[in-house]
Amino acid sequence: MSIVVTDWVYLFGRKFDEHEFLHRDSRLMSVQTKTVIKIAQQLYAKVKGNEINSEDIGIVFSSDTGPLESILEYNSILKNKGYIGINPSKFPNIMSATALSRIAIEIGAKGPCVPLLSSKNNKHALIYGIEQISAKRCCAIMIIHINKMNDCFGLFIEDECSCHRRGIKSKLVVK
Repeated sequence: MSIVVTDWVYLFGRKFDEHEFLHRDSRLMSVQTKTVIKIAQQLYAKVKGNEINSEDIGIVFSSDTGPLESILEYNSILKNKGYIGINPSKFPNIMSATALSRIAIEIGAKGPCVPLLSSKNNKHALIYGIEQISAKRCCAIMIIHINKMNDCFGLFIEDECSCHRRGIKSKLVVK
């Protein structure tokens, strides 16, 4: 079994206008969450993800923005405005699974999903995805990484047979 990269997308934070992001829950989301959902939607459409069984798609969400920064920002608002000024949805890094769960809901992914705190090197996100596919826990993994500047990268890897069933040509063989 070969594991292949089906497609990838990227979005620079400075080019993302959150006011143009249309979503029923957008007022409850942080800019980071809006950005990763936008990337996930684009990548999912490019790879014809709707043709894959939802139980066969997993997600790895990685970010270099950790919970400590969000907790500090949260406490600063709490100190200045009190509890009324706090919207927990605006602090996705306190619970790193917040953005991940939003992506999973958006694309209907029911396979293995994991949030990772990582720096610039995302090889462990790729290795996790390869392991899940190799162990047949799913046939595809969407890897999304976002950094502190809200620059976001999405990568879709899958079993080569799954890719060919949808009539999509793979871009790169990973394993």
